[in-house]
Amino acid sequence: MYKAIISSNEIEGVKTERKEVSEAYDSVVKKDEKNVRLKSTLALYNDIMHSEKIDIHTLEDIRDIYNQLTEGEIAEEAVPNGQLFREQVENEIVTVGNHIPPQTELEISSLLLKWIEFINDHSFPYLVRATLGHYFFENIHPFNDGNGRTGRYIFSRYLSKKLDPYSGLVISQKINENKSDYYKSFEITGDAYNKGEATFFMQAMLEYVVSGQKEIIDTLTEKTHNLDTVLRWLEENSYQDEEGYVLFLLYQSQLFTDSKDDGIQDIEIFDMAKTSNYTVRAVQRAMEKLERKGVIEVSTKRPKRHRIVSPVV
Repeated sequence: MYKAIISSNEIEGVKTERKEVSEAYDSVVKKDEKNVRLKSTLALYNDIMHSEKIDIHTLEDIRDIYNQLTEGEIAEEAVPNGQLFREQVENEIVTVGNHIPPQTELEISSLLLKWIEFINDHSFPYLVRATLGHYFFENIHPFNDGNGRTGRYIFSRYLSKKLDPYSGLVISQKINENKSDYYKSFEITGDAYNKGEATFFMQAMLEYVVSGQKEIIDTLTEKTHNLDTVLRWLEENSYQDEEGYVLFLLYQSQLFTDSKDDGIQDIEIFDMAKTSNYTVRAVQRAMEKLERKGVIEVSTKRPKRHRIVSPVV
């Protein structure tokens, strides 16, 4: 999820630190009232992980997604100047590269209503609707800023529902890795001599999906092997009961996160212990013992986290 948000913003030239995403995620999970940058964005992407269905049936639905996704991220002068979308400013023509999108809010709204009809038309294959829907949305360009982030998020949501959450999340990362080809596919499809042939665009988008899926499978295969190796090591070195429980949770956390600031919190380990065969106090004592032995150390204090420092394998 972190990579999806960072990649999507990076495509638009918006700098996003991993720490900011982590803080926003903590705020969403805790359901606190803190005003944290990217909090609303995290809430939307969190829906992808939980396979929440996305329903877009009105123009207001589109604007609601845009508002949540870009809250606090759009400069005041770039906020939509129409009722829902951008409105033409006198003597100004909006262009996107060589493409001239609809200029007035009336034209934008009319085309978006047709887009809504298309993405909800089940007579078309799902992936055709998802990929071509992304092309049409970006070409309509309904907002002054934030079109790419909004369009890729909607694309991700549709992919995650039909395929799986990881396929939906990885699409922004693969697009970011192939940014020039991504924009080129828009140019080729929109070329007047191409006469609206969109096969190339669909193929390019689906190749990103397949590439991302293969990468996910390879990563999970490798990490599964690592977990199996660690389980054997813990058993062979007599790390059983509460100590083994703590070490295995910490190892999983370090294996699937890139930063010490994103690891599992002590409080989360204690909460999980409540549903295991171990008591919270026994787990606390095990952590204290492992820390004295130099096997683990405190990595962050607020919230408190531990990490493994002694080689486990």
